[in-house]
Amino acid sequence: MRALVTCLTLSILTGLAALPAQAQTDIQETEQADFTLVTLADGLDHPWSLAPMPNGDFLVSERPGRLRYIAEGRLRPEPVTGLPDVLADNQGGLLGLALHPEFETTRWVYFAFSEGTSSANHTALGRGRLSEDGTSLEAVETLFRVNIDKARGYHFGGRIAFLADGTLILSLGDGGLYRDEAQNLYRDEAQNLSNHLGTIIRLNEDGTVPFDNPFASARGAQPEIYSWGHRNVQGIAINPQTGSVWVNEHGPRGGDEINSLRSGRNYGWPVISYGINYDGTPVSDATHAEGIALRRSARGARRRPAGALEDERRDFGARCVVAPLGRGGRRRAAAAAARAAAGAAAAPRYAAAGGDAARSAAARRRRGGRRIRRRARAVGAAGGDGAVGRAHGGRGVEPVARFAAVVSQSQDF
Repeated sequence: MRALVTCLTLSILTGLAALPAQAQTDIQETEQADFTLVTLADGLDHPWSLAPMPNGDFLVSERPGRLRYIAEGRLRPEPVTGLPDVLADNQGGLLGLALHPEFETTRWVYFAFSEGTSSANHTALGRGRLSEDGTSLEAVETLFRVNIDKARGYHFGGRIAFLADGTLILSLGDGGLYRDEAQNLYRDEAQNLSNHLGTIIRLNEDGTVPFDNPFASARGAQPEIYSWGHRNVQGIAINPQTGSVWVNEHGPRGGDEINSLRSGRNYGWPVISYGINYDGTPVSDATHAEGIALRRSARGARRRPAGALEDERRDFGARCVVAPLGRGGRRRAAAAAARAAAGAAAAPRYAAAGGDAARSAAARRRRGGRRIRRRARAVGAAGGDGAVGRAHGGRGVEPVARFAAVVSQSQDF
């Protein structure tokens, strides 16, 4: 492992060898590898994302809403012009950057940003053509906006990455631990496919929806959604050899995660979590549940016994085996799974439905309730056989997919 990491590091350092002499370097020694830190620029205000360009220059987003250009190792004093209005509020502002895969030809720069007001805001995705001199964005357009506004400036997500097929993915936060006017927690919307909160979306380069998105044809679900049940993904890494996608989840206290991204998967937030709220109260009493994708936690990984990875490979998708649970953990997890199947894992207002129409109707009859039987409608989810509805007091069950068991048959990691 050390040799592999060292080799990758050396290849990176070789690429940095052409940097100007004034760039400051600092050698770091670790157990796995020695590497060199190179200071490209300083004096930046909350630099959020870095986009290396084919000519060796860099674009950098500053969260307060500025796009900066580093040319030949020097930060240009003036920001790149042409950005739309950006809401810089707490965690919001100018966020992720990505260059079009054929940037040398198209000159497209993609950027995520927050817009709106402090009391009603959302994440958006835009793009613009970088001028030949790198001083401005031209033909700027907004390709996507989250379809629900939230209050306060927290949990925007905002990381962008292009996949091997030319589509792009964008992470979107859950809105945070905050209640709307109806006293519903924003973060619970991460289990609601009718909006984009707490999801990763997948788009074509022009902002249209790929035909093979997992919910492209699912009634009641947003077609852009690629995966759901996320808290606040702010890191995406793609294996250049296999194309596998890994994301890091900014979890609650003690609940950060690294997950392998799969199309149509529910990653469980806030139904399952390793962490607790920052005030010490629990988020959930379960770390896994039926129909929810495999999750990675640094804390859980240290407890994983020999052979656990093989078990996880075998059970990936059909059920979630994350890490060995402590005393009583299996009972709690089983109880949580049962509640999820009954539609009550996140809150009493969730009511589950089944897979196809017949099974869904039978499930509703078993759970009882004339109102639910009358109005619940199953929402088919591509790649899975589960769909559920959301109950709102006396208004019945809306056709919203919640806790859907969207299971891929792929076993590779």
